[in-house]
Amino acid sequence: MNTFGTGAFHREDKRDYIFGAAGSESFDWEKGYETDISDVEIRNQNGSLSCVAQSTVAMVDILTGMKKSAHYVYSQIFLSNGGAFMKDGIDIGSKQLIAFEKDFPSYPADEASLRDKKGLNIRLDPIPDTYASISVNIDSIAQAIRDNKCAMIGAEGSNDGWNNPDIEFIKNDWGHAVCAVGAVMRNGKKAIKFLNSWSKFWGDNGCGYINEDYFNKDAIMAAFVYTNNFFKPNEDAMEYLLNNENKLVQNAETGEIGLIKGKEVLVTSSGRAGLLALTHIIRNGGGGAVPKELWNDFPKKSF
Repeated sequence: MNTFGTGAFHREDKRDYIFGAAGSESFDWEKGYETDISDVEIRNQNGSLSCVAQSTVAMVDILTGMKKSAHYVYSQIFLSNGGAFMKDGIDIGSKQLIAFEKDFPSYPADEASLRDKKGLNIRLDPIPDTYASISVNIDSIAQAIRDNKCAMIGAEGSNDGWNNPDIEFIKNDWGHAVCAVGAVMRNGKKAIKFLNSWSKFWGDNGCGYINEDYFNKDAIMAAFVYTNNFFKPNEDAMEYLLNNENKLVQNAETGEIGLIKGKEVLVTSSGRAGLLALTHIIRNGGGGAVPKELWNDFPKKSF
């Protein structure tokens, strides 16, 4: 078992709500944003594969101030070989009244103890929250954190790349979920600040930074946020986007060109379209021309 403790997995679902129905003001990187986490518990998963559950209750702590049980969450979502799907954790946080830590303790945080369901009492929340998927690009995630205080991010990585707070993507040995709490400029690059679950002795008092280089290496699996700013996508449009990641798509009627990236289409200005098209056709091939009706259902962002 990984001595750090990881355990995050992701599966795409075209039914997911998408963050940003009402639009979101562009993120000001010069100004930045950080959520106050001075009263938030810095958790320690102690080598277990419970990072999704740890991140879920960290988000609940930030949003409500309540200290909830990662044991309660993990005991319901763990996979046979350990770890959990990100969506399963955040779904419990939205639909159930998670037990308090004092009532269903998470320590000692070893794998066997956290899987133990003895004493588990599941209670549904009569007023469930809503979660949404965030497009996996650093600007969209920064907007979501600023507007909603925190988000869950799943990243691929390795022990040697996560030995200090300014993490690097070196290779993909595992998946890990963290609670994102800020967006700042760091060492001249855009970076997402996150609260980890490897104790206060890891990183910067338990926190680390995922910079834009990490995103550019396609090492971010997914991101989710609790929010009331979301829309339900057209499933046909979403299926097309999921099947054509990193490819170009063109509006068959108007000729507009966009790059499919993270469940949305990055639409280019006319001056950049030719260069972008040439570069990505060479690298990845084209996604092809689509009818105007399907194009209109794609979530879009100017690029």
